[in-house]
Amino acid sequence: MAPVRDTSRTRRPWLGLTFLLVGILLVVADQTITAVLLPSIDHDLEIGLDLASLSITVFMIAAAATLAPLGQIADVIGRRNMLAIALVGFAVSSAITGSAPDIVWLMVGRALQGIVFAAIAPSTLALLNANFPEGHERNLAFSLWATASAVAVAVGPLIGAAFAEFASWRDVFYVSIPLCIGAAAGVLRFFANDRPENVTPAFDWPGMVLLATGMGALVFAFQEGPSLGWVRPADGTTLTIAGLSPIPLLFVVGLLFLIVVTQVERKRGRAGRAVLMRHDLLTVPSFRKTMLASAAMSMALYAMVIFIAIYVQFVLDLDALTAGAVLTVLGVALAAGGMSASALLRSIRRRYVVSLAIAAQAVVLIAMAVIVGYSPPLVVLGLLVLPFGAAYAMAFSGMMAQLLIDVPEPLAARASGISAMVRLGLDALATAIIVGAFIGIAVGEVQPTLDDTPSLTADERDAIEAATHFRIGVGVGRDEAQHVIARLSRSPETAVLVVDLRTGFSDAARTVLLIAFVFVAIGLALYLFLPSGDRKNGKAAMS
Repeated sequence: MAPVRDTSRTRRPWLGLTFLLVGILLVVADQTITAVLLPSIDHDLEIGLDLASLSITVFMIAAAATLAPLGQIADVIGRRNMLAIALVGFAVSSAITGSAPDIVWLMVGRALQGIVFAAIAPSTLALLNANFPEGHERNLAFSLWATASAVAVAVGPLIGAAFAEFASWRDVFYVSIPLCIGAAAGVLRFFANDRPENVTPAFDWPGMVLLATGMGALVFAFQEGPSLGWVRPADGTTLTIAGLSPIPLLFVVGLLFLIVVTQVERKRGRAGRAVLMRHDLLTVPSFRKTMLASAAMSMALYAMVIFIAIYVQFVLDLDALTAGAVLTVLGVALAAGGMSASALLRSIRRRYVVSLAIAAQAVVLIAMAVIVGYSPPLVVLGLLVLPFGAAYAMAFSGMMAQLLIDVPEPLAARASGISAMVRLGLDALATAIIVGAFIGIAVGEVQPTLDDTPSLTADERDAIEAATHFRIGVGVGRDEAQHVIARLSRSPETAVLVVDLRTGFSDAARTVLLIAFVFVAIGLALYLFLPSGDRKNGKAAMS
């Protein structure tokens, strides 16, 4: 079906792209800013790193559960209008997050930000797909889109770190309010409101609830397992079910809900009712292949971001500005890779660029996993982050340019939403796995020695437990914990405890990087071995 063009405004897509990119910068920067702000949020609200990091996963789960229906609304009211509304909504949700007095309001604000992000993501990609013709212009537009995301990753950590050190983490969210409103005005002014004909909204409320509940239960189980106990309750835990930890029940509930949502979606699809994921879109080989491969690769990127934020601030015991600097190195590399992707895609086949770039990420992760066990200087970590970021941006730019190439234009926003839904859902799971692995391995290494050292005072035991659970600042101050651990390292009786603590941190860091390697390897396998299909029949099959 031919799209209906709103001709009441002059089409100036490149000017519109400028404001669109401002919106992308703000939304993506918000995610990397939040990662580096975790210790500050933890300290201010006194909730612990595991609960503070839920501010990231709640964002992702809320976005994943609402991406598909919001993509449908974008198809109805127009992608430009949806993007403008979403940018204003992001300003409102940022105000709620910044003013949160406790964890409940923090989660409310972050969930609303995730929902608003779900409206932004499909609208931006569909606007680019509709306003820029296939070829050099579209490749350039998507490269700029990927570059803006990369720049946001670069500047976000430094901005967040600067506010954490010299102001308040809350102020970061307040700053985005006027910028979001300005970006919304620019999008309305310079983009035509492209929308397909005869599209009516239909929402899959059961699917949204089941997906959010299932993902939420699994993410919480992975993330809180080390703190609550995987089967038996951890020491000091009062949250139990029939004398056992609630974690096994959460795993069962999460898996059960995801199985149920799969069956519900199939039944609704056969009945011709609204579904979260249109199964006919999954019959487009190029879309299916690119969506799954980019999702696996995105999990590795989030693993890297969380790894850097935790490793630098909690393991190396450096400040937020230092963590921000390392994440900025990653962001600069992402920006450089995104900017070079367009030129590479013009001269080299997309398949070769993407495949080699994914393989390069895998090599870097293995190298980091080997080196991190030797406590390398921070500059070495920064140098290894550079090729990882550049390779990721090159691969991701190529994938995004390919994602919608065989999808009919009326379904572009919905397909974009489905792809982003899958990425965000898996990113939330990856974040929970990484945080859980860090805490679980550190606790597992230290706890036996801690139990065998009865001579520790209560303050000394609290300091060690705060460090291994990454809860510095909750009842135990950073300076206090550093002083206690330094004192323990000088005593022959307790020095082994500090050695085990550092060994646990090193093993946890290596494991996290190997997990990220597995994510990348899965992405490479999917991209290389899933068929791309016949472009001549791709769109015809969905007409």
